[in-house]
Amino acid sequence: MSTSSPPTPPSRALIDDERRFKTITLPCEWVEDYRPGGYYPVVLGDVFNHQYKVIRKLGEGSYSTVWLAHDLNNSRYVALKILISEISESTTELRILRHIIEYAPEEGSRYITRLLDEFEHRGPNGLHKCLVLEPIGPSVNTIVEELPQFKPRRRGMKIRYPLQMAKSILKQSL
Repeated sequence: MSTSSPPTPPSRALIDDERRFKTITLPCEWVEDYRPGGYYPVVLGDVFNHQYKVIRKLGEGSYSTVWLAHDLNNSRYVALKILISEISESTTELRILRHIIEYAPEEGSRYITRLLDEFEHRGPNGLHKCLVLEPIGPSVNTIVEELPQFKPRRRGMKIRYPLQMAKSILKQSL
């Protein structure tokens, strides 16, 4: 029986042909992206910044994972977005969220998720920027992808919103 530790994952992102696993279920982040510079390995029940206790995963993207968390200080639920460690503080998303806080009137921004807190968290893969946001539902695109006419979805298939749905979305967003 070997007592050596497992090899450290490479510090660069792998291309699709180099990945060990093929997609067979709903898309999620690749395990190989949990590497130096990559995702933070969250465990349910982890507490971030002595305040946010992770409850469940909400989703992921190319540069972050998002978790439902309980704010222990304010007794509310929040979305905890943990960026990969190679992302700098000057992300476009963060600049926009800070701008909204500074300039958007309270009444006018009620349909925009607000940045509640931000902090950095050190982990085995580096220093991660963490954004605390109001939890919101799925995106319109996610909901449309669940419509029966788009299942099963073929690779490269373009999704077109049904006309009535597109009109309704536009009307509600104005």
